[in-house]
Amino acid sequence: MTLRLRATIPTPRPQLSAAASDGAPGAGHALIGETALVTEASAVSAPLCDREALRPGNGMDGPAVLAQTDATTYLPPGWRARVDDHLNLILERRSA
Repeated sequence: MTLRLRATIPTPRPQLSAAASDGAPGAGHALIGETALVTEASAVSAPLCDREALRPGNGMDGPAVLAQTDATTYLPPGWRARVDDHLNLILERRSA
């Protein structure tokens, strides 16, 4: 004999608060250095940024490296990164 039970309880959606913005669209305040990258067939110098220092509205164009405690994000050439109101990093390919 097999008995299966599935129950659901409706719960209210969590309310996410927006992070504070520093008002600046650039990410210069998060710059911690430069790093050498090899992209396809060329070596380039790219900004190295502290991901945790980025605030809502900040953005940058690739190539770049965004370093944080638990991950590193490579932003390739032709891509743009921006930080949304909840501190998510949104990567978008720039149109040609």
